Amino acid sequence: MFKCERCGKVTQAGEKQHKEIVKTRNKTYNYIDKHGKEGISKGFEIVKEINVCEKCAEKKNLKSNKK
Repeated sequence: MFKCERCGKVTQAGEKQHKEIVKTRNKTYNYIDKHGKEGISKGFEIVKEINVCEKCAEKKNLKSNKK
């Protein structure tokens, strides 16, 4: 049981919790490969994510297709 941070509904016991990413930031990663050569890779990091109920996840299409 948890409170959905999107709609404010308190869920039923056993209802699946989904995560929604609401804020990210750009990130630069420095690395050294197996030959000792340095490199730079760019990506992003999650800054904030919220817990959402199944109904809100369906609206935002956050549900995975895994069964």
